[in-house]
Amino acid sequence: MNKKTIIQSNQINLLLKNKTNWLRMGKLFFLRDNSICFTFPEISCSGLLSLSECSSKTASTQRVNLKKKGKVTKETVKFTYHTSGWVNFSKTNKIQPIKLKTEPLEGHNLHIFSCVFGTPQNFPIVSANKYRKYEKEGMIRYYYNAKSIYLSFYSYTKRNFDLNKYQKNNNILILSEDNKRVVEIKLNTTPLQSFEKNTCFIFIGGFCKTPKNTYFLSAMYPSGSYNMLKKTLGSVDNN
Repeated sequence: MNKKTIIQSNQINLLLKNKTNWLRMGKLFFLRDNSICFTFPEISCSGLLSLSECSSKTASTQRVNLKKKGKVTKETVKFTYHTSGWVNFSKTNKIQPIKLKTEPLEGHNLHIFSCVFGTPQNFPIVSANKYRKYEKEGMIRYYYNAKSIYLSFYSYTKRNFDLNKYQKNNNILILSEDNKRVVEIKLNTTPLQSFEKNTCFIFIGGFCKTPKNTYFLSAMYPSGSYNMLKKTLGSVDNN
């Protein structure tokens, strides 16, 4: 983004410019109780959804094994961080949700999730009609000039948040229409050295930290062979 932006809206579409096309990276929106949802990009491939963990005792980079407690899916799902502190992957009537209990949103300033977007040619192209629709709903446009784009999302309770302070940086601020919730989106275009060429999308979020381990939900698209992983790991799909 070229300028500081504060947007008041209950739904925001994330778009990415790659040469001549706009691509859709997903959608961020608030529920009526100010729970926060993020719909994954509509990539035409299977994905791996997991309840993951890493050590809380080190700040060093750690390798996460999504297959350990992972399940495969053919669906494009959404992540929801409920105000109560429950987080989950879901898609109504399509998958069996994967859930985790962590910190409630109210009264806390939290890193809620992060996404890495790579190989943009695999993301859905936005038609002119859809672009006009997203423009009316609300959208944020990024311009792609790196091997991968890394977005981190943070939640703030409005009464604990100084908007004037955050106008001094280049991050995007999303303010709910009832003025009660703020989401900050931080952009990092530093290429990830371990990012595999065929990986389109990686998600981690809903962090539950204990003295020993940190638990969170994770996802990766594509997953590899759906049929093979369904036999070895199982699937969350209802059909």
